[in-house]
Amino acid sequence: MRFRWGLITVPTPLRSRSLLVVSLILTATCGFAERGARIEGRVLDSVTRAPIEDVEVSLAWVGPLPRGGGGRPTKTDDRGRFTFEKIQGKVSLTCRKNGYVTSPPTYYWQLPLDRAPSRAEMERALGIVTASAGQVLRLEILLVRGGRLAGRVVFRTPEGIAFPSLLLDKDPEPSDVRLVGHGSFSVASSAPSAPDGSFNFPDLPPSTAYHLIALLDGYPKAVFGGITATAGRTSHIGRVVDRTDPTGVAGVIRFRGVPVRGGTVVLRSLPARTPECFDKLVRTGDFSCRGVKPGSYELYISTWNPKGPDAKVYARSLTVVLKPGVTIRKDVDLP
Repeated sequence: MRFRWGLITVPTPLRSRSLLVVSLILTATCGFAERGARIEGRVLDSVTRAPIEDVEVSLAWVGPLPRGGGGRPTKTDDRGRFTFEKIQGKVSLTCRKNGYVTSPPTYYWQLPLDRAPSRAEMERALGIVTASAGQVLRLEILLVRGGRLAGRVVFRTPEGIAFPSLLLDKDPEPSDVRLVGHGSFSVASSAPSAPDGSFNFPDLPPSTAYHLIALLDGYPKAVFGGITATAGRTSHIGRVVDRTDPTGVAGVIRFRGVPVRGGTVVLRSLPARTPECFDKLVRTGDFSCRGVKPGSYELYISTWNPKGPDAKVYARSLTVVLKPGVTIRKDVDLP
C-alpha cells in the first residue's frame, strides 16, 4: 500500500498566515471504489491550535455534481472534527464560525501579476481539492480570528441630519499581488443597521487596511481611510460629514413634458470625467447634487421612454459650471 503526501496552502490577505492548510493522505483502498472518497478533517484556531466546535463546514463542487455525490453541510464536534462521505470530483471547502474569518476567503484570491495563473494556482487559491474513489483525505483547517468594525456615520445637510449607506473596501495590495473577483475590491456592504446610522462589519480579516465609503444620494461620497481590523476586537468609528455647502446643481428631468420616474443623474468633474455625485430619478423626476467643489462638470442623464413599448434608453450629457455657494437650476426635457 502506498501513501502520497501533499500540502495545499490557500493564500489570504494575511501575507504571513494561511486560513486553510490542507494535508492530504491518499490511501488506495479498493473497498471505497463504489462509494467515493471520504474526507476527514479538523478545524483549529490558527494561533492557539485549539479545536473549534460548531464550525459549519460545507462543500461546493467545481463543475457538475457527480452522481451519488454527498456532502451536505455539517458541523464540527467538540474536538473540531468533521467528516464527509461519498465525495467525488473537485470540491471547495468553506468554514463559517462567528468570530472567525470565513475560510477560504471569498474576496481575496491572490494570483501572480506577471503571467496568467495556471489551473493548479487557481485551484489552490480557491481552496479546491480533488476527491477520487478509493481515497481518504485528511484535512487540517486553520481559522483566523476576525476583527469587527462598528460605529456611526452621519451627513449634515441643508435639510438636516441624514444617514448614508456604507461600503467597506479593502485597500489595494502591493504590486506583486492581484485581487480577482468583485472588481471594486469590495469586502462588505451595509445599509445603516439602526435608525441612528450605526453600522457593524463583523469577522473581517485582521492586519488589513480598509477604507470606509459613505454614500448618500444627491451628495458626493465621503471616504475614510487608515482603518484596520484587530483580531478578536471591535474597532469603533464615528464620523460627521458636513454637506451643508449649497454649491451644486438641481432640477427636473422630463420626457416630452412628463417627469421621468426612473433613471440616474451623474455629475462628473471635467476634464477627467470623474464621478463626483450620483442621484436617482424617482416619481417626480427631481434630482440634486450639492456639496461639490466649484468648477466645470458634465451632467450625465440616463433614463428610458416611460411610454414607449420598446423601453428605449435615452442619455444626454450637459456641461455645467458651478459657482461657490450657488445651486444652479437645470431642467431638462428629453425628446
